[in-house]
Amino acid sequence: MRSTILFAVASLQLATADAQLTNGCFTIGGQQFETTRAVVQTSDGGYAFAGLTLSYNTANVIQSMYMVKTDENGAVQWGLSFEHPAVSSIGVAYDMIQTSDGGYAVAGASAQTSAGLVKLDAIGAVQWSKQYDTDADLFDAVNAVLQTPDGGYLLAMHGSSGIMVLIKTDAAGEIEWSKGYSSGFGTGTPYDVAMALGGGYAVCGHHSNTSQGLHVLRVDENGDVLWGKRYGSDVDLANAIAASPDSGFVVAGHTLTYGFALVTEQQDAFVVKIDQDGGLQWARAFGGSTDSEGFYGVVPTNDGGYAMAGQAYELPFATGLQRIYVAKCDANGEQLWSQKINGANQRGTAYDIIECTDGGLAVVGDRYDVLLNSDCIFLKMEADGTICPACGPVPYGMDSAAFFIPEDITYTVFDSIVTSTDYTPTVFQGGMADVGCLETLIAEADGTEAVLIISPNPADDHCTVSIDPASNIRAIELLSMQGSTLLRVAVNGSMQVNVPLGAIANGTYVLRTIGSGRTQHARVVVAR
Repeated sequence: MRSTILFAVASLQLATADAQLTNGCFTIGGQQFETTRAVVQTSDGGYAFAGLTLSYNTANVIQSMYMVKTDENGAVQWGLSFEHPAVSSIGVAYDMIQTSDGGYAVAGASAQTSAGLVKLDAIGAVQWSKQYDTDADLFDAVNAVLQTPDGGYLLAMHGSSGIMVLIKTDAAGEIEWSKGYSSGFGTGTPYDVAMALGGGYAVCGHHSNTSQGLHVLRVDENGDVLWGKRYGSDVDLANAIAASPDSGFVVAGHTLTYGFALVTEQQDAFVVKIDQDGGLQWARAFGGSTDSEGFYGVVPTNDGGYAMAGQAYELPFATGLQRIYVAKCDANGEQLWSQKINGANQRGTAYDIIECTDGGLAVVGDRYDVLLNSDCIFLKMEADGTICPACGPVPYGMDSAAFFIPEDITYTVFDSIVTSTDYTPTVFQGGMADVGCLETLIAEADGTEAVLIISPNPADDHCTVSIDPASNIRAIELLSMQGSTLLRVAVNGSMQVNVPLGAIANGTYVLRTIGSGRTQHARVVVAR
């Protein structure tokens, strides 16, 4: 018998200042921890991204699935947090797509032990949601989702029974078939799935035994195995896969055995290109001699190349920076450019990357400070990698094809191992806000935003900032979007502070408060 589970949805009241995202970035977050795992450019030219939130929940839960929709300029239109009713539940969205009807499908983990899929319409109203469970009462999660040609969905699921799982559903999320795949390499985890140009699917992941390597499993539209391959050795992990225009696939991840890792014993990012039968075409390691890198996202670009995003740790791990790492290569894997990006005293990771309709790139992930307060970050880059002058290139790429020799894998297939349960969503109100490239505007969970009131905005030769007399603010600073302090104005007990902008060029800037209380930020636009 199917039970009905009450599933809470937090409708986040999001505030954002005007922004032009031809080349820039912004962050969104609350008082605790948020991160973004997936991004799409929507049919209206805007963006949608999904991840997890700790800030926008009721007291019953630890964290929830989370999604935000913006317009083409980065102005937030709506945001939702999906909360499971179980006490101390843990939810996270690992993937999200826009569906053929203009809505969205958000996939991940809905509670401590269950995988989840939530279907929304174009304005964020929940249409249906499903919970999927294997027979073991442990952790299940959907790591990737695709919409299939018949309007249904394919889910790549980490099964708590220790095997890779694929689920095919109809358009309402009802299971049509589910299959588990086991090899001789230990517990399997599928991290990403791609729709093959010739029909069927390709799944990448790894197996947690002493000899892992990156694994690619190719199945037909019914989930029957066509081939399985293992590339590399030891702790080489595949995190992302995409179909290439030649009917093959490109796989991205990280390696501890090739590139600079051979010399320095540090991790390098890598990309492997294979044909439709799994044959190796080329492999490249990316990174540098002083950092440890990995890719979590990859996308083919219209010029025939590929763009990748992930993270770069500056060694040693204990004291070094953790930076967002974005790179671009041509059709043969030769690096064209790369960027390592971070704010002052902050660390960051990119989890997904897409090519936009204007030919640029959009990257999402998180950035956090030394106290591990994390916010979602959205980067909009030009096709040549330009985002801000502070970001420098990393001219490095190493041929590693000799090390990634394909090895055939035989999979054992288990049928019908997943059950589904309906959710019935409810709605409650929350609060959130966003600001600039380097810092985040904090918003209270009850909807009371810690926002500086600026007038006029956009401004000409000056703007006035309204100050709460109880806020203990001593000064207001104007920052560039790269974090440079351009001017500082003392408050001196005034409730209305005039900020002179006559010597400031047209553009977008951040106002920051200095005082004994919590730092506040707001974006101001100078336009004449």
